[in-house]
Amino acid sequence: MRHVRDLHSATLLPNGRVLIAGGFTTNAISTGSTNTAEIYYPDTRVFIETTPMISSRSNHTAIMLPDGRVFVAGGFGTNSLLQNDVASDTAEIYVSTNGRWMAAANMPAGCERAVHATVQLKDGRIAMFGGINASGVLDTTAVYTPVTNTWSCASVAAMPTPLRSHSATLLFDGRVLIAGGNDGLGEANKAFIYDPRSNTWAATDPLPLLQPRFSHTATLLPNGNVMITGGSQKFGDVPESVEVFHVNASSWVTFTGVDGGFIAGARAFHTMTLALNNKLYAIGGSDGLVGGVGVSLYTNVERGTSPPRPTPSRRTLLRASASPRSPPPARRRSFPGPT
Repeated sequence: MRHVRDLHSATLLPNGRVLIAGGFTTNAISTGSTNTAEIYYPDTRVFIETTPMISSRSNHTAIMLPDGRVFVAGGFGTNSLLQNDVASDTAEIYVSTNGRWMAAANMPAGCERAVHATVQLKDGRIAMFGGINASGVLDTTAVYTPVTNTWSCASVAAMPTPLRSHSATLLFDGRVLIAGGNDGLGEANKAFIYDPRSNTWAATDPLPLLQPRFSHTATLLPNGNVMITGGSQKFGDVPESVEVFHVNASSWVTFTGVDGGFIAGARAFHTMTLALNNKLYAIGGSDGLVGGVGVSLYTNVERGTSPPRPTPSRRTLLRASASPRSPPPARRRSFPGPT
């Protein structure tokens, strides 16, 4: 990349290129959130700078709109009052056809946030769940309507638990799975389903995630299930298990080691990508937080086949006696070794 950064966003554009925006950077001039942006060209493997964002930000979210533009909002950085290093109330839209940024409406007071999780709902609204600002960890959801360029911070029912650094995954049926996160005291094993049609929340299962975690990845699999991998915990420990949420059974299945976990060891701050060939690629990351139990970086890529119907763990089998909704057994698919 042209600029050293982390805690940035990377968004696939309609033409196959990737927009990289913002993040936290350290250079000869300054240390902090940046407004720089660049485009990665896969065919030539080069990064070319594009117009900087209007506001500096890191720990924000970016999502591509149906018309190909990219909506970026929140994060730590500069707010509408030009205050720095705060949870930002600003939002902007990148127009890829001319390489320019245009300002979107600012969030209402108290609705600003960073380290939140974002999805675009089936009705076109963009929902930013949870996060953190000066008031603490949030249970609110900021909702942006692109067609009217307006925000609402009260239209979505409050989450059952305030969370930051969690994941939000839009399911095929339009509901949203919220998993993991940090509730302000440390890692959480919470998991909830939000239904936009009824504006209600429900727990996924009497037994939530086996290993509490935050800053993990959540991948929607081709069969509609959701795979949770990696993450971190407050003392630097990294969860080793891979957990899969079965939508039809509304229950979790857990894998470790050769049963489907990471063969090369647990990892945090990585990315998980589902390729067109149904292979999952776990790229980079570390085995813990700096100052925690591990500091080495992974440079390898682990490949695995997405498990469409994995064998239930003992935890899931125990649930079967109390609930008729346990997932059907099937062969396990495990991650092969590093390539």
